[in-house]
Amino acid sequence: MFTEVDVFIGNNTLVDPIIYDHWLDGMTAQDAAKHVRENEFTTLGNVHEELIIGYVLDQYRTFQMIEKLLHIPTQLSEQWTFQMTPQTEKLLIEKYYDFKDTVIREILGKKLSARNRKELEDVSEKTEIGIKSCRRQFDNIKRVYKMVEDMAGNLCQNIQTHFLLPHELAKKYAAIVYIANNRFETNKRKLQYLHFSDFLHCSLEIMNNWSCNNPDCKYEETSMEIDREFLHELRELRVLLEKDVLDEHRISVLRLLKSKITDKKHNDLDFQFKTLSRNIINIANGLNHSKEVRDLFLDIVDKVLEPIKSIKLTHNEVNQFLKHYKETPSLIDHLKSETLVLTNSIRQSLPNNVRQFGNNSSRGSGRTGRVYAKQTIEVKKPTRSLKEILLQPTSGAPFSLGSSAVAGASLVGLGSLCYYGLGMSKSAGIYDNSHAWPQYVRDRIKSTYFYFGSGLTLTAASAAIAFRSPVLMNMMSRNSFGAILLTVGAMIGTSMLAQSIPYRSGFGSKQMAWALHSAVVGAVIAPLCIFGGPLLLRAALYTAGISGGLSAIAYCAPNDKFLYMGGPLAIGLGAVFAASIGSMFLSPTTALGASLYSISLYGGLLLFSAFLLYDTQRIVRKAETHPYYSIQPYDPVNASISIYMDVINIFVRLLTILAGSSRRN
Repeated sequence: MFTEVDVFIGNNTLVDPIIYDHWLDGMTAQDAAKHVRENEFTTLGNVHEELIIGYVLDQYRTFQMIEKLLHIPTQLSEQWTFQMTPQTEKLLIEKYYDFKDTVIREILGKKLSARNRKELEDVSEKTEIGIKSCRRQFDNIKRVYKMVEDMAGNLCQNIQTHFLLPHELAKKYAAIVYIANNRFETNKRKLQYLHFSDFLHCSLEIMNNWSCNNPDCKYEETSMEIDREFLHELRELRVLLEKDVLDEHRISVLRLLKSKITDKKHNDLDFQFKTLSRNIINIANGLNHSKEVRDLFLDIVDKVLEPIKSIKLTHNEVNQFLKHYKETPSLIDHLKSETLVLTNSIRQSLPNNVRQFGNNSSRGSGRTGRVYAKQTIEVKKPTRSLKEILLQPTSGAPFSLGSSAVAGASLVGLGSLCYYGLGMSKSAGIYDNSHAWPQYVRDRIKSTYFYFGSGLTLTAASAAIAFRSPVLMNMMSRNSFGAILLTVGAMIGTSMLAQSIPYRSGFGSKQMAWALHSAVVGAVIAPLCIFGGPLLLRAALYTAGISGGLSAIAYCAPNDKFLYMGGPLAIGLGAVFAASIGSMFLSPTTALGASLYSISLYGGLLLFSAFLLYDTQRIVRKAETHPYYSIQPYDPVNASISIYMDVINIFVRLLTILAGSSRRN
């Protein structure tokens, strides 16, 4: 009688760690075999090279088949195709998801898109890491991010659970995907000196102290978002910017530091304290806006670290300063009736690195995963005068509103271009009527735009010549009130002169006055050439695009569509002019100064864009209605000056906006 016996034959998959490393580094099988031969010469002895290559190829084929399982590590232990020990599985997963800090530093903060993946060749060249290895690291980050982006609970634990990574490696991935999710800016020029380890430390502190890891959070945030309740409480920090509170805060901090730092550092800190305190509080308050969150690291380096570095405080002195800065508000007499949340979140331990964010928290908020320093302080808000309100540091809102207004106007412009360009308007447009124009109307419009284009050319040439003249540049760059009056007077005077002379065809006195006016405008804007050729070219191209689009809208729209805007535009011009004058005397870092500057810059851009629509249709109307047999002929020079000045004003404002953006970068 026979007994049935189940027989299981196993064949464990063998993994050579050295060859696995070569495969992960993107080496070819031949290069890996050569490397093995050179480094293991004493062990391999006289083993034939083809045997080594065959062995390496066999390992490579195994790794390629296992790689699909490594994309979902939990499946590796559940499959039966490859029999391997738990130690081998652990080695495969850990090494596959390991990464080089230099590569991650280049990827950090960038969108995990196919376009950026294609640019990894530059990363490979810069870091001297194989392109295959760079792509593997990029894909791993993207894979982890996609898996955990919508999960509730602790981010690090989620990564450990789904990818079976060791705790330290999971923490690194948690920091990377946290930065990617919040779109923190890490690649600006001022941040290039920071290493991945710096961002890792900061991100972990932010995750531990600013995020809610409890699935039952009040606002249902995921662990990859900053706690909204925490952000709401940060608004109360604004009380520290009150004049009386700020002065007493400064005195208290400096008194405690008197015996701990040198007299020179003490004096420098006294001088910088108000600016430094405003910067810290404004950064904290700005975290309620996504744009400010993205620029967090940049703001800390630019507005906190740079002033501290200029004082040359040591590591220990910085810690002492931040400790007293956090604790002294509880001793201020003015703070008597409100709860003030003081967070130690924006903190660094070295003068040249962003290091700590709220790691000295004293007690929690009562919710799992978020701990921050909270002190209950009685606050009595002093009444602020109107002057203090207007001259307080700006929050940046005027510039955000200005850029939003320009973006909205751009959308309206595109919609109008489509609407009129596709003939959707019920009334006939200028383009439709142009087929019936007599030849003299066409000639008038043609000559007007000839003077317009020639004027811009003369202005560009004049600016280039003036920029190369030290005398003219010194004259035009002066910020004195007299110099401003002189330049404005020269532009207005030459414009009035050119427009007052009767028009005669050919090149006469009127054309000479017109050329002089164009040259004066070029000399006045010559200092803008200091921004450099690439920026000037971008501004010129953008101006050409905007002017062309607006002209097309005016040309396709009914011939009286924008002529009604003369009155409102005149009022707007007065407002922009007043704002421009006011911004000359007020710093753009104050609330009032920023508002006036934003009106002058963004409001002026919108105003002169509207003027271009109005003036374009006015030129067409004038060309159509001016009597053919009139004693005074049609004047294309005067007609061109209006759109010429519109375009100049648009160009200057666009260049200013682009220059501001470039400095920010």
